[in-house]
Amino acid sequence: MTPISPINRLPYDCLSEIFAHACSSHPDRADNYLNWPQELIALRLPHVCSHWRKVLLSNTALWSTFEYIHEPPYTQASIDCLHLYLTRSGNHSLSFIIHDHKDQDPEYIVPDSRQSEFMRVLCTEAHRWKRASFLTKSPFFPASPGAVAPSLPRLERLTLHYREKVRRQRRDFFMNAPALRSVEVQLHKAKKNNFSLPWEQISDLTLLYHSSISRAIHILPSCTNLQKLKFSDPLMDFTGPRPVPTVLNGVQSLVIAATASSDIIPLFCFPDLVSLTINGLGRTVPPGKELLSFLSLPRVPQLQYLIFDDTYIPDDLVLQILTLTPLLHTLEKHTYYFDELQEVPVTPDFGFFRRLTLTNNIRTNLVPRLKTLKIKVISGLPEDLINMLRSRLRGISSVAGAVHLDTVVIEGGPRLVSLGVRDQVSQMAGNQSSVRFSLSKRA
Repeated sequence: MTPISPINRLPYDCLSEIFAHACSSHPDRADNYLNWPQELIALRLPHVCSHWRKVLLSNTALWSTFEYIHEPPYTQASIDCLHLYLTRSGNHSLSFIIHDHKDQDPEYIVPDSRQSEFMRVLCTEAHRWKRASFLTKSPFFPASPGAVAPSLPRLERLTLHYREKVRRQRRDFFMNAPALRSVEVQLHKAKKNNFSLPWEQISDLTLLYHSSISRAIHILPSCTNLQKLKFSDPLMDFTGPRPVPTVLNGVQSLVIAATASSDIIPLFCFPDLVSLTINGLGRTVPPGKELLSFLSLPRVPQLQYLIFDDTYIPDDLVLQILTLTPLLHTLEKHTYYFDELQEVPVTPDFGFFRRLTLTNNIRTNLVPRLKTLKIKVISGLPEDLINMLRSRLRGISSVAGAVHLDTVVIEGGPRLVSLGVRDQVSQMAGNQSSVRFSLSKRA
């Protein structure tokens, strides 16, 4: 590599961005983990030429993001590598992920002094933490008698997923974090097994897989500034009769796993809710009567967005939902295709999602009278597009009269014309004279 090479003619800022992208985190790649310093791209690029070395060593942001896997054997090299990253990142805010190996047995934890040393070194720079993720069954904050919780002035986002019963840890480690707003955490039933957090200042909360619902019922009322809440298939562990619904004022966005929706919905009341997402998690789970009860006035009077993410919803339920949500203007259905042989999702280039956007609402006695319905097709194989549109257009033909639609617009670009969709739209227009069907050329 010479100084006159084309890449070296790029401006410093541009070249710095290229290096930052090359060194960014990619899952399951050894060249992104501090465990294997010899593989790290950030440590290899400076050896290419003096110009690259100058750019890399002066880019503190490039050294401020890293990952570490908790797995034996723990080596001094990884600790030395951490020291190097902390030094070269200067005073830049730190973002990092510490997690177990995906194949590691959570019950097989071998204490190691180097593991504690790694965390001790990292904690010396706790005042620079901005985004921290701890996804490990290993204890990462061993308690020290008389120790004071550190100051975390820059911490904005935190993820905590850990084993319920571990040796004593610093449960108050994150209490002094005035900027903390976004938290992903796995709650355990026993209070002593949970970290203390400044719940009153959190605005975005995700309860990770198998979080204790009984602990959530106890903690959520303390989240007085909560605006976004997500349940990822919680553990229904309360005993006795079902408790009285907990009122959570201020929550505007709610995401619930479809498999747990029938259990979660009766437990809470969200008077300020604007957006509700039912997540199928790759499984076909039809929403039941609990959803209709949840949407009934005056329990959710402000709901405007309803999203079914990979969740089946029949057309007759759509009509019932519309009658229960007087302010609803956007209804989305996201559908993902799976390879039947390999049972894995098809790549995004060959998938698509459906979006139904309801606009220009006219209300009479709280009954929706929708003026326009739009269907947006992002991408997909030709046969997928035609089959989806034929099925959806047939349903729209009957729904249109029921909700008094005036216009149906198919958005997808000129490509849809060559797939025979225009003929389908023309046929629908002839069969339903009271509704105008059109094909939009917008991509």
